[in-house]
Amino acid sequence: SAQNPLVKVMGFQCEKGGSEAPFNELMAPDIITGKHLNLCGACRKRLTDRSLFIWLAAVAALAISLYLWRHYHPTVWLACFAWNMFLLQVVESLCTVPHELGHAMTARWMGFKVDRIIIGLGRRLGSFQFAGFQWDICARPFGGYVKFEQIAISNWRWRAVAVWAAGPLTNILLACGALVLLPSDAGKALDLGGTVSLWVLFIIANALMGLINLIPFVVNMPQLGLVPSDG
Repeated sequence: SAQNPLVKVMGFQCEKGGSEAPFNELMAPDIITGKHLNLCGACRKRLTDRSLFIWLAAVAALAISLYLWRHYHPTVWLACFAWNMFLLQVVESLCTVPHELGHAMTARWMGFKVDRIIIGLGRRLGSFQFAGFQWDICARPFGGYVKFEQIAISNWRWRAVAVWAAGPLTNILLACGALVLLPSDAGKALDLGGTVSLWVLFIIANALMGLINLIPFVVNMPQLGLVPSDG
């Protein structure tokens, strides 16, 4: 059938279902799949739902495999190391919450208007209100971002620097506090090839997150596009 000539001006042809996709339904490539397709809203939702299911199934399969390898071969260094690295990534993802909360609370204290706190990357799964902020939870639990408005206030550059430093500082303070309170029976605390307690992994995760986020980089947030890291 002949294509509607208005599609060339007002929108795009959906590359998945063949239907006309108005311009306001065109969305950026999904960060989970990395596909660059012009999709209507319905087709993109089906694609991201399927990709999300595959991604979650792969993570679950990896977790079960690493656990069983570690459980049945507790003396194999590589098995212990791989399981500890997986747990470290999980704990580090959880440490994103206080990190972004540190940014948001400091931004509010400095006089900025905080729009929302985004936890994770990819498609937004839901949102809720907590501690006076809107929290958006996204599909891939890695990283986060605080969106705030740089309103006209005095010394706003120094205030923005304070907001940028607040996240890493929060993680470093948590790591130092947990290190001081480290139980005496923690054993081989830094032996990642052996048995490592969640307490020690919490210290390592916060220390890594605090140090890594002191380095500026660019984040691809589907809701916001390419944005500089907030620290």
